[in-house]
Amino acid sequence: MSDLLIGLVMMGVIFSVAMKFVPHYWDHQAAVGVVERLTEDANSQGADARDLKRLLEKRLKMNNLDHFVEKGWVQVIDTGRGPEFTFNYEVRDELMANVDFVIKFEDRFTPAN
Repeated sequence: MSDLLIGLVMMGVIFSVAMKFVPHYWDHQAAVGVVERLTEDANSQGADARDLKRLLEKRLKMNNLDHFVEKGWVQVIDTGRGPEFTFNYEVRDELMANVDFVIKFEDRFTPAN
């Protein structure tokens, strides 16, 4: 009986931790998907960094991910070879009581020319 109780408590803790982490990864993957589709889009081919940033902001807002732009989590940098999308941010959140966690994301995308 106590083994069952311990198992249920452990499953509850694992589920609770997963429910804290998963939304952050989900949002990141959705934003990466937006950028990947944007880099493959014919309308973005040959566009400068300013136009790409405007398109990216519009698409992130359509996907309810506008906090990526508001917090500066995604940037469009004009390199010498063309524009580059950069994700470089950390998410800090409370896990339980006084235990916090940090997830760091770093990604770079360059449109295919």
